[in-house]
Parts: sequence; C-alpha cells; structure tokens
Amino acid sequence: LGSQGVANIIWAFAAVERTLLPETWEALEKELIAQPGALNPQDVSNILWSVATLEMQISEDLRSILEDQATALFPSFNAQNIGNTLWAFACLGISPEGELWKVAERVILKRIEGFYPQAIANTLCSAAKLNHRFLDPRVFAVLEGRARITLQEFSPQNVSNMMWSYATVGVSPTPAFLALIEERISAVACDLKPQEVSNLCWAFARLRRSHVGDVVLDALALRAISVAPAAKAQEVATILWSFARLTGALERSLLLPLADRLVTPAVARAMNGQDIANVFWAHAKCGAAMMPELRETLEDGVVRLCGKFKMQEVANTLWAYMMMGEIPPEEMLTALEREIEERQQEMKPL
Repeated sequence: LGSQGVANIIWAFAAVERTLLPETWEALEKELIAQPGALNPQDVSNILWSVATLEMQISEDLRSILEDQATALFPSFNAQNIGNTLWAFACLGISPEGELWKVAERVILKRIEGFYPQAIANTLCSAAKLNHRFLDPRVFAVLEGRARITLQEFSPQNVSNMMWSYATVGVSPTPAFLALIEERISAVACDLKPQEVSNLCWAFARLRRSHVGDVVLDALALRAISVAPAAKAQEVATILWSFARLTGALERSLLLPLADRLVTPAVARAMNGQDIANVFWAHAKCGAAMMPELRETLEDGVVRLCGKFKMQEVANTLWAYMMMGEIPPEEMLTALEREIEERQQEMKPL
C-alpha cells in the first residue's frame, strides 16, 4: 500500500468525518511505523490533521516518527501544511520540541506570502493552545500583517479563532487592526456558530477593552439570541459572563433566550462548576433578576456538583448571593460549607 496510500486513506476518512475502526487504524499505524522515512510533507500534514480531526489515539512510536519527520521536512512545507500540522499538534496536546518551533518560525517568515486566512488562524491558535510565545518577534508581526491584508477573506471560524488566540496569550491587536476585525465580525455575524459567538465574546471580555464598538456588540448579541437554542452550556455561560463584564448589563432580550436554554434538561446536566458560577456572577454583577426556574436549576447543580467545584467557583457563587442580598437554600449552603471545610488548604491568603 505504501505510506502515501495510507495517508490518503486516513485523510479521506477524516474529510468526511468518519472514524476508522480500531482494527483498521491499528493496521494502518503498523504500515506507517514500518516505513518511517517514506513520508513526504503532504503525508505528514494530512496524517496529523486527520488524527486530530477524528480525535484518534496515536501510539508513542507513530507520534515520535511524525514529530521527527515534521522537523526534517518542515523547510519543504507550504502554508497549508504548516497551519494544519501546528493545529494538529495543539489539538493532540503535543508540544513540539524547541528545534521544531525554530524551524517552523523560519519557514513561516519565508513563506508568509502564501498564508491564507485558515493557515494564519491555525498557526496563531496552535501557538496559543500550546502556550508558545514565538521565539522570533517578527513571526507574530508578519502573521498579523498578513491577516490584515487577507481579513476580508476570513470566515467566521477564522476570525473567531484569531481573536481567541490573541486573548489566550493576553495580547491585544493594535487599535487600527482591532477596528478592522470588529468590522469583519459585524459583516459575518449572521453566520457565526454558537462556539464562535462564545469565543468572540470571551476574547473581547478577556482583553478588558475599555470600549468595544456598539456595532460589534449589538451584532454579537443578536447572533447569541439567534443561536441560543443550539448552544451548549459552556457557550451560554461564557456569553452571559462576557456581556456582564463588557457592558455591566444583561438586556432581557439577550438574557431570556439564554436562560431558557440553560434550563433545558440536557443542557442543565452538562453544566460544570465554572458554568454555574459564571451565570451566578453575571446576574449579580449586572443586578439582573434571575428567572426562578434558572435559579432552581443552578442551585440543584451546585448541590450535585459541589465536590467538583474549584474554590474560586465556590467563592464566586457565594459572592453572587451576597451581592443579590439573598441567602442560599439550606441544602446548597450546607454543601458549600462542607466543601470549604474539606478544602481549606486550597484557599489563598489575602
């Protein structure tokens, strides 16, 4: 079959989002491991992208081979290969060794004119996920410059991933570039998916912008309302937290559809401690009245999940009740008190 044939098979399954059977993947892995030097740049990139897309388990032997081949072949990678490979490493939780990053950065600088929106967004997103600060400051500058040139071609996912990357590393785009990004978000807002809305709201809130344009905020709010019926628990909680932090207010037109989504049984069960604490915090921060059914849902969630709450989430939940001038129900308060007592060592001194 050969390495290229194996790579093509894996890529074909990933392209249609169809997971390989375990025995099929095992046989293909053995074929790749048996011919480690036969891979070309496209093969390496396609295999890594496919494995990450399908969220497949990868053996240590194949992982080592792919890392070594990526390092050796990176000078021959095109822009798409670079973006897909780094994105795959990030999704797989593989932090490339320093030498690979050095090679990657040199190649990015050399091939930047060939970078298109997805490659730009994937590269920035990968560095952010892996907590990698570019060793050569010129890399970030040329990626931003290329993004500025191609911004009108950015898809909703591209612009969402780019802004998420900026916020994750705590770097804000220049004011002029940010103004252009806001214009692009407003232009594609009607096509944003729930996760993209959530990521963009979080990014603006995380960067602590003193002022975000009303146009882009209105566009994100309208889209959040539209996608609320399909949003996941974390996405809803993040949107509420973000708007509370950005505007200090939760308009009923935004709050009600998001609250309705959170009380849906499947969504309510999917909430974690951070989601619950964020929703409480958002209401308290804005002084917004909480829908009784939502309050009951959140309080049940605290009792059910209290053992998994982080201390910051416990603190934020109690703070919210204090700000709302209310006392938690007895069962919920008892659960929180027990959790505080059992985990006192995690509490940070003031």
